[in-house]
Amino acid sequence: MAQVDILVVVDVEGASNSGLQNNVWMLDTGKYLGTQECGNELVTLVNSADIVTWTVQPIDPATNVTFGPGQPFSTFQSNPPTIPNIINPQQNPINTQQFMGRFSPPGGTQAGATYQYSITLSMDGKTQTFDPFLKLYTTT
Repeated sequence: MAQVDILVVVDVEGASNSGLQNNVWMLDTGKYLGTQECGNELVTLVNSADIVTWTVQPIDPATNVTFGPGQPFSTFQSNPPTIPNIINPQQNPINTQQFMGRFSPPGGTQAGATYQYSITLSMDGKTQTFDPFLKLYTTT
């Protein structure tokens, strides 16, 4: 069990004008083990029982971006799409820019199983969503 940190960086002005497609970047502590590092379709490699932490920050500190509203992480989907709720991210009570949850795929899931999820961000009174991935690195 380890902690995997994911940083979501947003150009709020650009996203407000033209959407998240080219205005959100994601990095994780797995370095280049996953794929799409620095894109909005990041594939983060995780092991069963890892704690995954997401933090969102604007590029320009004069702007504001938050997760949400409400529960900003939609139900995870798998490939094939049969396994809901493999993680239940909760907001950090100390840092509202951060959510965390334990990655708990059901028993028997094979290494390489991929789970797509949606993150909703709120900025300038608008919400926008994008869909990165978690990928099971090894089985335990």
